[in-house]
Amino acid sequence: MLSRFPVRSVHLPHGIRVHLVHAGDQILPELADQPRLRRRAVAELERLGVVCHLGVRLVEVTATSARLSDGKVLPSTTVVATTGQRPVRLPGLGEDLRDLQGRLTTASDLTVTGHDGRPAASGRLWAAGDAARVLHPSTGDPVPANALWAIKAGHRLGDNVARVMTGRPTRPFT
Repeated sequence: MLSRFPVRSVHLPHGIRVHLVHAGDQILPELADQPRLRRRAVAELERLGVVCHLGVRLVEVTATSARLSDGKVLPSTTVVATTGQRPVRLPGLGEDLRDLQGRLTTASDLTVTGHDGRPAASGRLWAAGDAARVLHPSTGDPVPANALWAIKAGHRLGDNVARVMTGRPTRPFT
């Protein structure tokens, strides 16, 4: 499906390349009843230069790469995983980064921290949504695992990743 659209490369800042890894044979399967919308989304990804890897899964993340289930290794410094409504155990992310419910613990800027509160992966590992233990900015209690909080935290996480990649300081989740 992806090959039907010509790729018009977009130059992202600082040599950034984006790879989308998806276990299904097509992206956005939930839009099967809206083929025009799905084609538009696919075309937009291609216009932005996103490289799609379909029918594979992420099986390992290291400080310098991401390995896929087909054996392909992608050099990387930042990995963003969207894993659904339950914490997923990715190899390389140990129990020292998780709370009792299995969620990745985060600092106020959504970087993953160990039980000692220190940033994991030199502050280059991020989490938000259902798989993350994000603290409410006012109460300090973990926020509920629902779409409202996932969207809010996801927006801050994306902003903070962009800030780090352009040499600016992160901002706390509010």
